[in-house]
Amino acid sequence: MNELNDIISDDEFYTDVPDCIFSGNDYKDHILRAFKTTNGILKLDDFSSAYKDGRFEFNLIVNGKTSAFSVERQSDYINLPEFEEGLNKILQENGYKGEKKFICFGSAEMDYALAFISEAKYQEIRSNLMQFSIG
Repeated sequence: MNELNDIISDDEFYTDVPDCIFSGNDYKDHILRAFKTTNGILKLDDFSSAYKDGRFEFNLIVNGKTSAFSVERQSDYINLPEFEEGLNKILQENGYKGEKKFICFGSAEMDYALAFISEAKYQEIRSNLMQFSIG
């Protein structure tokens, strides 16, 4: 195994470049792409953002419920650890009880990936592919 697609399918993850984040609105596309990996478990109904005290604050309506999280601004890069934590918080707030969760990772060949997978699949990725680091 040497390809990510040998372990997880295209609909379970996306890859991107983690820079060009200048406002909270720049996170919206990443949130939509993350929700798409849940195959309908999470649906974004509304999104707003604000910048306060060095943090991007997100107010969302997901599956008809209000959710909020924030991430500290990191230059023009996505704050991957806090982004992952916020997405997983939304899963919990929406009553998700499955084994999958959002996991960010990257490597020398890939700036970053965000996947909606089980911990077992993540460990398989780490075991079989190039060395990954958590966001």
